[in-house]
Parts: sequence; C-alpha cells; structure tokens
Amino acid sequence: MGILDFLGLGKEDPTKDWSVLEFELPDFDLKDLSFGPLHFGCEFDLAHAFGRPDKFSWSGRKYCELLYARYGFQIDFEDGRLRYIAFFIGPDACLPEHPQMALAQPWLKKIAQFTSDTTADELRKIFGEASSEDFDSDEIVLTFARSGLNLEFELTPEARLKRWNIFPEMDR
Repeated sequence: MGILDFLGLGKEDPTKDWSVLEFELPDFDLKDLSFGPLHFGCEFDLAHAFGRPDKFSWSGRKYCELLYARYGFQIDFEDGRLRYIAFFIGPDACLPEHPQMALAQPWLKKIAQFTSDTTADELRKIFGEASSEDFDSDEIVLTFARSGLNLEFELTPEARLKRWNIFPEMDR
C-alpha cells in the first residue's frame, strides 16, 4: 500500500451518481440517536437519502466526509459506518470552504433549536453540567455526554454557538 492509498487519494467518489436532492434539515433525535434516516454505526448507503453531497472527500483509506454545504452540515463515515455529524451554525474561521456554504439552525427534537444566538448558559440549561469545558482566546468548547454520544458545542469567545459536533463517546 502506498501513501496515496493510505490518504484515500485516487479513490472513487461513491456518491458521484447520486441525484442532487432538496430536503428539509431533519431534527437530531437524542432519544433514538438519529438524524433523519441515519443513526451512528449505520451503513454508508443510507446517506443516499440526502442525495449527492456538495463535496465528497476521502481523508484516509477508510474515512470519508460528505459536506452538504447548502444545508450547513457534514457527515463522516469510517469503514462504511456513520461516525460523526457536524452542524455549522455561526461564523467561524474553520468553516469548510465551499461557495454554497450556508449556516444551519438544527433542532434537537422536541427540545431546542440551535442558532448563532444560542449561548453557553442556554446549553447548560438544556443539558445540565458539561462533562468537559475548554476555554481559550479563540473559542469555548462545551461537551455533554448523553446516551453514548458526545455532544460537543463550539462557541465564540463571547459564548455564542458556532458549531455542534456529535460523535460516539469513545471517539476523538
């Protein structure tokens, strides 16, 4: 295996023949750990329900990223299984580069909608005490462990939400 194989370079885009679809951003359901038709550990083929992503990339031999820039989210798969969801909610220097990049306003089903106006205090009211809190000059990161998942919220230094990452507790 060469370095290009290890990096996933030269691998085919398995979404290239998928149709581009229009859809409403589904809620993330903490009760059944689902995002629309997807749940952690589900097969890659279920992502077909969202249609062809705005950008597909391999970031390793077995790890790929599907960016739905027009909807403000990304889903990642490792070994053909869902491993990570990110919602891009507020302005951030680390947003993926894409000409159609939009910001999301995702819902945690039956609980709350998250926007760039959501504050750290509001997140604590919803989830209680964070399992971890990291503060530096660039951002605040609050992580809440729930139902085997890490719900990681990245906020501005002024404590306004900019990104919501979801991944299994043992990851990252």
